[in-house]
Amino acid sequence: MSDYDWYYRRYRELIAGCSADSCFPLSSVCIERHEVARSEAEERARVAAAQSDSEDDMTDQSELFDRDESHRLKSEGMERAAEARPTELEIARDIARRLGEMHGEVHADMVGQKLFAIHGIKSLGPAAGALFKTPEWHWTGQFHKSERKKNHSRLLRVWRYQPVQAS
Repeated sequence: MSDYDWYYRRYRELIAGCSADSCFPLSSVCIERHEVARSEAEERARVAAAQSDSEDDMTDQSELFDRDESHRLKSEGMERAAEARPTELEIARDIARRLGEMHGEVHADMVGQKLFAIHGIKSLGPAAGALFKTPEWHWTGQFHKSERKKNHSRLLRVWRYQPVQAS
């Protein structure tokens, strides 16, 4: 259980006696319950941080950083995500190919807009990371700021479509 989950559960236990009427304005009993929950959560966080610091001191750096292992785990995660939504991913890849043929360069927002407009699919979720991971897509070295609200203008890679020639 994460510290947040523990805190939230403990907070809910302590304020269980608070009703909407008694909490607004906050009664002295409610304020005391809130303070107890906050101080317990702070103490738990201090203890967890101290344990984490002592564990980090004993951790060998090779356990933290390994380029090959990191790449392997990334690939496994993307495969699992793609396997979870194969139909939606294939639809999105088809849209991306068509956009690539028309525009040459494509980013995930372009695909997402068409995916929603045509099929009503709002998001691919984690499977979106596998969208351009096929041989015909090549990163241009450019980025595009996402226009999707939940992405908060994060940078998206811009991809160039180059069909693979059959040998």
